[in-house]
Amino acid sequence: MALVGMLPSESVAGDSESSTGEGAMQLGRGRSSLRFTGRLDASFRAERAADAAIPVVNFRLDVREGTLSSPALPLQLQAIRAGLSVNNAVVDVRLEHASDGVASISGWYQSSLSDAQVAATAGIRVEDFPVGVQWRPFCPLKTQRFLDQFQPQGTVGGVIEARQLSSGRWLLTDLDMATKNGQLLFHRFQYPVRQIDGRIRIRETEAERVRPEDIYLDLEGSGMMGETVVAAGGWMRNPGELVELEIQLDSDPVSIDGQFRDALDEKARRVLDVLDISGGATAEIRCRREPGLDQPTRILLIAQLQEARIRLRTFPWEVEQISGELRFDSLDRDWEFIGLRGRHGEAQLEASGKFRAQPAPGDLQLTIRAQNGSLDSDLFNALNESGRAVWKVVNPEGRVNLTTHISWTAAPGSAAKVRLEDVEVYDAEIYPRPFPYHMRINSARLSFAPNDPRFAGRQHCEIHDLRAAHEGAPITAGGWADVNADGEWQVHLNRVNASQLRPDDQLRAALPTTWRQTLSRLGQQGRVSLVDSEVDFRGRIDNKVAPTAAWRLDFRLDDCVVAAGLDLSGVNGRVRARGTWDGANLQTRGDLDLSELRVLDMLVEKIQGPWTLSGNELVLGNRDVILGFSADEDVASEQRLRATAFGGELALDGRIDMQAGSQFRFFGELRNADLETYAREHAPNQRDLNGKVGAWMFLEGEGEDAADVRGRGQIQITEAALYEIPVVLELISALSQLNFNVANRSAFNQALASFQIADEAFRMGPIDLVGDALSLRGYGRIGFGGDVELDFFSRPPGLKFGRNPLTDILLQGATQWVNVQVRGTTSRPQTRVSNRPQLDEQLRRALDTFNGRPGVPLPGLSIPIPPLLP
Repeated sequence: MALVGMLPSESVAGDSESSTGEGAMQLGRGRSSLRFTGRLDASFRAERAADAAIPVVNFRLDVREGTLSSPALPLQLQAIRAGLSVNNAVVDVRLEHASDGVASISGWYQSSLSDAQVAATAGIRVEDFPVGVQWRPFCPLKTQRFLDQFQPQGTVGGVIEARQLSSGRWLLTDLDMATKNGQLLFHRFQYPVRQIDGRIRIRETEAERVRPEDIYLDLEGSGMMGETVVAAGGWMRNPGELVELEIQLDSDPVSIDGQFRDALDEKARRVLDVLDISGGATAEIRCRREPGLDQPTRILLIAQLQEARIRLRTFPWEVEQISGELRFDSLDRDWEFIGLRGRHGEAQLEASGKFRAQPAPGDLQLTIRAQNGSLDSDLFNALNESGRAVWKVVNPEGRVNLTTHISWTAAPGSAAKVRLEDVEVYDAEIYPRPFPYHMRINSARLSFAPNDPRFAGRQHCEIHDLRAAHEGAPITAGGWADVNADGEWQVHLNRVNASQLRPDDQLRAALPTTWRQTLSRLGQQGRVSLVDSEVDFRGRIDNKVAPTAAWRLDFRLDDCVVAAGLDLSGVNGRVRARGTWDGANLQTRGDLDLSELRVLDMLVEKIQGPWTLSGNELVLGNRDVILGFSADEDVASEQRLRATAFGGELALDGRIDMQAGSQFRFFGELRNADLETYAREHAPNQRDLNGKVGAWMFLEGEGEDAADVRGRGQIQITEAALYEIPVVLELISALSQLNFNVANRSAFNQALASFQIADEAFRMGPIDLVGDALSLRGYGRIGFGGDVELDFFSRPPGLKFGRNPLTDILLQGATQWVNVQVRGTTSRPQTRVSNRPQLDEQLRRALDTFNGRPGVPLPGLSIPIPPLLP
């Protein structure tokens, strides 16, 4: 029956009555309203003293065997025993017992009605009481947020006591609650913590008058994350809207596996996917709320990695045995990597970085430093296609220290960008594809920035400093290498310096075929150095076209040997070159600045002038002169090779076909050379030789066989003293036998000789020797080996009386030519004389044209225009 029907009728007197009944009571309307049934005992007594204005009222209500239920409640209370006692001074409510199967509740509330200074007090005791999100509709907003963030489940038991302050706020006076078999699931790291056993207790205080801010609650507990034990502890101060709290949860190693990944939010999962991290980690979760209204609770996750592994999706260079710290901050939702250490083979690695969630969509910045890494297939395979293309161009082997920077934006579909910084290569070798020349790398500093905006569309590798060696010869350089989106690669080296390289077969083999033919002219004697030079190579990854090259080179030659038609030895000095190689044709030009060389047993010094190499054609000096298109006097001196020889000025032009069996042409002019200087070097035992020498010579041939050398030229000696020359000595001795009187020991002070070169010999003629007392004309042959076959002719000496037309007519008709035959060698000549030689008509005509008379100057050199062979 209804509760109201059980109440007693009105009483007029001050007596009391009691009644007993049972029935059902519904609070509210609808299907979710509370429904109470039970047995109630109620009593009421009111009495007033004669002198009292207010009667004394006592009301008591006892509930026995009550039940409280609602479809909306997560539990149904049964066996309720409770009591309510009200009088003029006190309201006292007691819940002696209520249960829902396992759970049980008891509690009390007491409030003074007569004295406002006496605070109301309340308490509750529960056993195995269920907690969780099922209570969310019945909780305040802030408690709802807590339930949403941590999704607690489990049962609690313990006691809570509080008293009400004058402000109406309740102050805890006692709290001791424990949970059993609980569970938490934090919304930002949804890895469930199960089997939680914990306890929260109020901390004792020595304050005489306790304020809310003096209240501390201590928390402790333990649970399981997967198969891992976790422990928690912390405190709360001033529970309520202004609460300050600090809680820490620690775990034994937990596996970074699929479940760990699934526990993260979408952005964090993408970070983990980019890193492809696995292994184990101990976890530490710190919860901190600063005191005050509406303060957020900061959740800090700190994971200590143990035996973890990272294999970046876009740079799959696996790092193992990783230790270090991984942090997650719920305020800014950032992930931070601190002090990571690991290994890849023998390489030791350190890493640090951060994933910043704001501004959206967030980005990852990770830096990995490796020491003692290996330039091996693992690193090669970790590079993208462009990076592997650059690798194939350089072909490195050895050790490396490097810094890898990974940048990634969390936008869907975004790929990580990998930049290699401070790459230091050492104890290594390279064998570049465009220049396959083995070099030992002592050290090299590189950086690889595939997405640098300064090199838009190109995968760029900067070569900051390269220090290498080839068979002990040091090599240094800087430069860069890159690959564009079309598959074109480029390697550029600048500041190239190399000291004392051997021009050996290894250097030749490293060059393109055409270059090898050119360099084959450089013998293996001596050393070659490069100074502040620049080389550029280009090609395609697919090798569909031959690599190309361009260069600016500055060579230093030290005692080198060059076969350039004529053998050049003792070559010292500088050679500069600029040129290109288009994969088939070689085009280069430059200039010579040589201190000295030897050619045809002649020391040539201070050689300067231009040179060009086009295809197979090497031109020294001026091409038009050597091909006869221009006369030498019509060409500026700086366009020809210039040098000094025996104190004189030498101008030289040459053309060489660089192919095997090559043809060559040379044209040279010598002016004002000093015969005495020549004698000091080539005839030190011959004294009193002096004079000024002028000459020109044109040579051509094929290959290096002397039998194929042809040429012609002239030599002129003036202001001369030639007495000490062995051939001249023999001539004078022979002429003396025919009573030729040669009083002046210089014998001849002028000489002019023309020659042709063929069949390994100089074919001389005419040779005109003119002195103050004697003149000769000669013809013959001097072999390259020094063998001599010469014939000199002269007329008898003049009469004692004076000259007149009559005597000239008589002498011309009566005088015969005198012949001196010179045989043997240039150093040991032998002579035979004849005063009536047999002359053929051709020789007689040649002798008749000889106008050389003692004391009369000879004509000068006659250089043909153009200077070609007949």
